[in-house]
Amino acid sequence: MNINLMIVLDILIRIILIYFIMMHGIYFLLIMLGALEQKKYHQGIQFREFKRISESPLTTPVSIVISAYNEEKVIVDTLLNVLQLRYPKFEVVVVNDGSEDMTLPLLMDYFKLQPLDKVFKKHLETKPVRAVYQSRDYPNLIVVDKENGRRADANNAGADHARYPIICQIDADCVLEQDALLYMI
Repeated sequence: MNINLMIVLDILIRIILIYFIMMHGIYFLLIMLGALEQKKYHQGIQFREFKRISESPLTTPVSIVISAYNEEKVIVDTLLNVLQLRYPKFEVVVVNDGSEDMTLPLLMDYFKLQPLDKVFKKHLETKPVRAVYQSRDYPNLIVVDKENGRRADANNAGADHARYPIICQIDADCVLEQDALLYMI
């Protein structure tokens, strides 16, 4: 009787082992099929969806906030790069965070900035804002001049002056691809 019990236990263990191997084999097969489908989906998005998003009037507008402190060497090139992004509707908010170099005069001269007489609702606590300017040549460019409060304070001031619900915050020395906003959205 002891031998029959051993044979039954051996058969039961073999059945459990076969079940275990089959179950994990099916799981592995499903994971591989899912990965292949996901790869195919993402490749399909790259070509068709971005064009549709870039042409749609329903695409959510974006505010790009750039905090700048003593960035006179790179700020103009960065802004020219950002202003040429392919996206239906966006604005660029540059926050001059109390720069001690020629950042603000350079921006005012190059982009023909004019004082903007507009009231902005303050949601976040920041250092005092001295003035807000808008470019004559680029109506979607706003420059906020404020006292130095470091990067987080400048980002908060930029978010306070942003008009659109999605905010993208970048450094003053960033270079973006033309479709960067499309990829992010």
